[in-house]
Amino acid sequence: MTFGNQHLHDEGDWSAIYNGTGPLETGASALYLAGLGLRRQVTGAPDLDAEMHRLATFLLEQTEPRGSVLAFREPNGAPLAGNYSPFATGQVFWALALMHDQFPGEGW
Repeated sequence: MTFGNQHLHDEGDWSAIYNGTGPLETGASALYLAGLGLRRQVTGAPDLDAEMHRLATFLLEQTEPRGSVLAFREPNGAPLAGNYSPFATGQVFWALALMHDQFPGEGW
């Protein structure tokens, strides 16, 4: 298990990286997922596929229909409406592009 997987907050069908205080940060989860995606590209190891899927599902939960990405979410609560980051959208779409590359038939 990786350090990051020891710091996941699980809800329903998704997970987000969490430091234990404050809101969940979408960008941090996206960067962690991107790292896992690059790891899988290099190693081909499928051992963290379930975690990758759960993180990607969180990112989709944070993405609004028009494509904007909410930067934060309360643990066991709702996304923090109207809070955006200048970086989170790019981080999320990079991570989801890596998901598409690794799991091309799944519609990421």
